[in-house]
Amino acid sequence: MKSNSGAGASVSSGADYQARVAASILAMAICGMSTDFICPEEIKIMSFETAEEIDDIVLETNTGRSVYIQAKVNISFSLSKNGDLKSVLSQFKSQHCLNGKDSDIYILATSMRSSKKVIYDLR
Repeated sequence: MKSNSGAGASVSSGADYQARVAASILAMAICGMSTDFICPEEIKIMSFETAEEIDDIVLETNTGRSVYIQAKVNISFSLSKNGDLKSVLSQFKSQHCLNGKDSDIYILATSMRSSKKVIYDLR
């Protein structure tokens, strides 16, 4: 029986955005370009869909620091019980409490489709 929930399109869109974020990071590293959060020569391992709390993209560096990236193509500025932003912030907290080091970095990567409050105010 065919379902019309639209969940498949949502998952596909999220996976596509996640791949584009990773490709951007890799392209910058190959070109020797630094970002606000990492120098290209630091990247040792890039993992996807890991068992970590923040599972979309994890960069491990040769300095022992980890960069955890949660990629959301669209996110609203809602801290409601079931809101995406609250979920992401909870994942950041859980990741830090379980395995975090003070040098670790937590990033919410999102597109211009997201709430202006998320894009500009949380920057």
